[in-house]
Amino acid sequence: MIKQFFSNNINTMTFVFSIVILINALFAVFNASELGGAQYTIILIAFLILALALISHFLTYLNFSSEKLFHVVNFISQFTFIIFIGSLFGLMDLSLNGMMINLFIALGIYTLSAKKRKYEFEQLAIAINERLSE
Repeated sequence: MIKQFFSNNINTMTFVFSIVILINALFAVFNASELGGAQYTIILIAFLILALALISHFLTYLNFSSEKLFHVVNFISQFTFIIFIGSLFGLMDLSLNGMMINLFIALGIYTLSAKKRKYEFEQLAIAINERLSE
């Protein structure tokens, strides 16, 4: 089960981790955040992304009436978890301005990840159909 989870999700988790680290570095360059103890921040972000992938994985076992509803529930669940962990470890500004910035960043990363994964499945379907037609 764990091997299958990682083989299904490692590509997306790597993509998200890279984007988050890049955004964090850009914020540090423009002095929008402190990266004191960066190694701990990076490890915490890696565990956060693993937890977010697990949330998404477990939600796939539930029946949703549409793909859109799945994505809404998945995003809300993940963003709520991000807020909880971010506030617990002091990684997130809980002001309205900070929450809005984080909401748009999270929504952008989620949208890119969902589109990337959908594209990969479409490419896989095309490859399977080509092989079947041979």
